[in-house]
Amino acid sequence: MSIRKLLTFTTGLTLGAVSADYLLVKKYYNVNYCYENAEHDLLGTFSQRNPSEPSLCGIDHYRTFIELPKDGSFTIDQLANSFFSNPLFRTQTRILDSQVTSEQQVDECKFDIGDKVSEFKVIEKNQNEIMFRSSDGYLLWLKLANESNKKVQLNFGSSMMSDSPHAKLPPVVDKIILNLHFLYARYLLAFTKKQFTSKFVKQ
Repeated sequence: MSIRKLLTFTTGLTLGAVSADYLLVKKYYNVNYCYENAEHDLLGTFSQRNPSEPSLCGIDHYRTFIELPKDGSFTIDQLANSFFSNPLFRTQTRILDSQVTSEQQVDECKFDIGDKVSEFKVIEKNQNEIMFRSSDGYLLWLKLANESNKKVQLNFGSSMMSDSPHAKLPPVVDKIILNLHFLYARYLLAFTKKQFTSKFVKQ
C-alpha cells in the first residue's frame, strides 16, 4: 500500500463521515473507545512478549456489545470471519489494491496461526483473542467475550510497528491520518458487529 494511495483513500473517507459518526456509530451501533488500551491482552502485551520486535506506535481499542435474543455463546473464529467478510473491509482492500480474499475463502479459513486472510497473517491466538500482522507492519487484534448467556462483547484494536513506512510520515500528515484512522476503526467495528449479528446470531 503506497503512501499516496493511503492519503487518497483516507481523504475520501472523511466526506460525510464526520457528521454521521456520532449518530450512526456511537449511538446506533454503540461503538466506544476504550482508554485502558487492552493493556492485559495480546495486543497490549505484544512488546513485552516480543522484546526483539520494533516498538509499537500507540494502540487504539474499540468495544461494542450485542444483546442476544436468546441464550448463546460464540467463538473468536466467528468474530474474525465477520471482520474480514464485512463490506467495509472488503471495499477497503479493493480500493487499495490489497490482496482480496473472497467471502468463500474467509468462510473456509480456520484462522489458525500462520493462516493468511487478505494481506494479514495470524500470528497469535487463544480462546478469546486473535492477532494479525501485515507485511508492512500493521497489527490487528480482535477479542470476543461472552459476558453472559444474553450478552457478548466485541473488541477491535490495532497498532503499527515503528519500522513501518507509514510510521515515518511528517508529523502534520501523521496527525491527520491518525485521526481519520480512529474514525475509520469505529466504522470497521460497527460493520463487523452488523455482519456478526446477521451471520451468527440466530433470531
